[in-house]
Amino acid sequence: MRTRPTQTLTTYRGAAVAAAAVLALTVSGCATGFNAETNREYTAAVGTNQREGDVDVLNALYVENVGGTATLSTVLVDKIGEPDTLTGITVATAGGDELTATLDAPIDVEPGVSTRLGDEPEVVISGDFVAGQFLRTTLTFENAGEVVLRAPVVERTEEYSEVAAPSILPTDTASEEATDGPSDEATDQPTDEPTS
Repeated sequence: MRTRPTQTLTTYRGAAVAAAAVLALTVSGCATGFNAETNREYTAAVGTNQREGDVDVLNALYVENVGGTATLSTVLVDKIGEPDTLTGITVATAGGDELTATLDAPIDVEPGVSTRLGDEPEVVISGDFVAGQFLRTTLTFENAGEVVLRAPVVERTEEYSEVAAPSILPTDTASEEATDGPSDEATDQPTDEPTS
């Protein structure tokens, strides 16, 4: 009977252990690299982020107001290192219907500083929209050009109570309130007329 030398068995065992270690490292590294899920930005927020231009638009959303309007709430971050200015905005529904968008005044966006919109009603929209819709929004900057995104409309809840609403109601609501005169109901106020 012929037996194998001990050194040969030890060599085979060592090679098997090394192969198993290489295989384990190879299989465990499948989800790594530049496109790994752990390297991707993730924002657990309702708003939309647009990071492709010279100005980042972060957590953009519209908060519904009374009277068929909504206020834009977002953060702008200038990435080019030179001041920029938000000069215009256009908003449309997914069906292409244009909404009225009012930019209170041009908004300066300083480099390296987060410029928050929504603490004041700087951008207010009005038209035919409801909470749950995504609106095609084009922000126009003096230097960065146009930034296009789809921002959701959300109901005004406690979570969005800090987002400013315009102080002036749309004309339809204001005119209804103006025509509401005194009621014909009896009051407890004394009158100068004699009673019989």
